[in-house]
Amino acid sequence: MRTRRRLWVLVILGACVAVLAWGVWAFRPRTEPALVYFVRWDPMRNAGHLVPGLRWVRGRTRADWVAGAVGQLLAGPNEEERALGYSTEIPPGTRLLGVRVQGHTAYVNLSREFEAGGGSASMLARLYQVVYTATHFRGVEEVRIEIEGQARESVGGEGLLVDVPVRRPPSAPEF
Repeated sequence: MRTRRRLWVLVILGACVAVLAWGVWAFRPRTEPALVYFVRWDPMRNAGHLVPGLRWVRGRTRADWVAGAVGQLLAGPNEEERALGYSTEIPPGTRLLGVRVQGHTAYVNLSREFEAGGGSASMLARLYQVVYTATHFRGVEEVRIEIEGQARESVGGEGLLVDVPVRRPPSAPEF
């Protein structure tokens, strides 16, 4: 009887260890590929278009991965990408203050530097750099830009409207 009880205790203990190990494994941070979108200007057409750069981001949730990708976007193109003519319209000093994902919408909170300087083409480019980067992840279909924690109706001196979440347009934008 005593042996049988010890056997059951060992079986139950083993099962608990297995469930705990699975939980740790299942909810560990994962590294995911991310496409981060920069701008390449075409001097022949006097227009810019978005171009992707590959990065790797680590996290447990879509919000973690979006935050990692937007953080990489704010760091700008790397040396090889700059050699290919990649640039960014996002002003230097722009900081990511937070990301949350609710439903299919990513709320990206940026510092006020995001809306500094530039004309309408620059503002459109920086907006779509963030939108394309954030919507790269499955389940994120639109982006709501917040500045310093506040939802805004418009950003920039020319008042680019962001009063509703922004989706990727049916065809790639040019600026």
